[in-house]
Amino acid sequence: MSDRPKSDAFERAAGYLSLQMRTEREIRRYLKQKGYEPEEIEDAVKKLLEYQYLDDSAYVRSYICQAASRGKGRKKIEQELQARGVCSKVIADGWKTLEQEKETGSAGNVLLDEKKRALQTAVKMARQQLDSGKTLDEKFLSRVGRRLSGLGYSADVIYFVIGKLRGIRRSDE
Repeated sequence: MSDRPKSDAFERAAGYLSLQMRTEREIRRYLKQKGYEPEEIEDAVKKLLEYQYLDDSAYVRSYICQAASRGKGRKKIEQELQARGVCSKVIADGWKTLEQEKETGSAGNVLLDEKKRALQTAVKMARQQLDSGKTLDEKFLSRVGRRLSGLGYSADVIYFVIGKLRGIRRSDE
């Protein structure tokens, strides 16, 4: 047991949370790195949860919206959340909640569907390709596929987008 007062771990964690939202696992790791004892960490986390300063469900919903707005696909978003220590059930519940909000209109247009987000990324790439005087050839389409795969889009979404780009290419010929 250290000589620090018990509230010190809570205050340190609250300060860390004031910079941005964090997961429970991130807070635990942070406090451990700062040298706090396991019981101090537990007390701090319990208090953060009680005050609702720490909420993995809210974190997941916020993270999904931010990552989706940056063009990331579902697989990539889920991998990143799991790396931050969020369990699969909380992630699935976050998607479900956001889908329900999207259907009722309470989420606005924050969460476009997967195909639309992927298509936006591909269209942006196509504009850059065409603006530089190049064509939308098979080599370019392969590059789009690799980019979308790296962003975490599923194969069916990638094939859908490639098909759309091929349709654009045919109409230009």
